[in-house]
Amino acid sequence: ASDGVSATAAHPGGTLTGLLPEAEGYRNGGWWWLYWIINSAPFQSMLMDSDYGALSQIRAAVNASANDFVGPALLVRGPPVRIGTALHAWFNPCPFRPQDAAELWRRSEAITGERFAA
Repeated sequence: ASDGVSATAAHPGGTLTGLLPEAEGYRNGGWWWLYWIINSAPFQSMLMDSDYGALSQIRAAVNASANDFVGPALLVRGPPVRIGTALHAWFNPCPFRPQDAAELWRRSEAITGERFAA
């Protein structure tokens, strides 16, 4: 039975936002190699500007079905398309595990102080 609640997921692909250099430990931690790659001209030419990168989130919010996973057509760039389901995207390196979902639910209730019927 549906209670009117649904979920979708989205990712921006490769988007030039300027946020990554602000991440803790990004430049001087173990991520120095990523900083070098992302700031190289060939890599940056493959990325989208932040306005175009936001389109996947917008499509997921206003024009997606329940359980859709929306992202760029070419994974890193391109127009937003339905890639798969929120739980089983074709390139998802982290398979869905019920115990992780249960733990996320438990923590969400603890943080919000609310109990939700599942």
